[in-house]
Amino acid sequence: MQHPTRPPLKSDIQHILFLLRNATGNDFSQYKKPLLRRRIARRMAMHNINDTDAYTKFLNAHPGEIQLLLGELLINVTSFFRDPDAFQTIKNEILPLLFKNKGEVDFFRVWIAGCASGEEAYSIAILFREYMDLTHNESKVSIHATDLDENSITAASAGVYEANIKEYVSQERLTRYFVKNEDHYCVKKNIRDMVVFEVQNILNGTPLTKQDLLCCRNVMIYLEPELQNRLIPMFHRALKPGGFFFLSPAESIGNHTQRFSVFNRKHKLYQALSTAIASTEHS
Repeated sequence: MQHPTRPPLKSDIQHILFLLRNATGNDFSQYKKPLLRRRIARRMAMHNINDTDAYTKFLNAHPGEIQLLLGELLINVTSFFRDPDAFQTIKNEILPLLFKNKGEVDFFRVWIAGCASGEEAYSIAILFREYMDLTHNESKVSIHATDLDENSITAASAGVYEANIKEYVSQERLTRYFVKNEDHYCVKKNIRDMVVFEVQNILNGTPLTKQDLLCCRNVMIYLEPELQNRLIPMFHRALKPGGFFFLSPAESIGNHTQRFSVFNRKHKLYQALSTAIASTEHS
């Protein structure tokens, strides 16, 4: 009987992470170690390898496995309108505030950091489209969606999803914003055109600036606290004063309370404070 592969110890995975960084340029050293160990163990088990040294040799001999391991470590869990009450709050409370001081010649900047396969970016685009239709406003909206995973970005750009999205998207929205194609739904062009997808590593890439809304959901929960504390100030700098920051239910701004005020605690919606106030915080 085959025994399950023992999850590698913290020290066991260092050579694997080093090899992965050299081969792909992606540094996972500050991701939470239990997550890394479980996912590395999963790849090892697929090859009946029980020893991390043996798996390191296997990676060296099989470059294709490095890409498969990379895919295993990347976080691509998402869906349309995940936490629907939070999205409803954005539509009912945040969008009116954002539009209040915008003219039709202005445009909105939105950053979806860690967009995975694109569902969240398109969800935000649909909210903007619905609000503009409701208020007869045709402001320009530029949604920049980024992710580390090139395959996810390719899929997101195509905007083609399995029929099971109807579990998360109302029939009204499916009819209005998607085209049914056999057993798939395709995002309509007017929504796709609102979003630009790009491969980017938020840990070492150049952040966007002057954003009205920044969504980074279910990304920081996989990162060590030290790295979270580096990212939150960077996200603050990416936002305009008064811009909104949207996290997942499992995430928070931590002790960065001088950078953000709480807009809606339940739905993890925060508002960026001015640079003058934030500068008093010692990082």
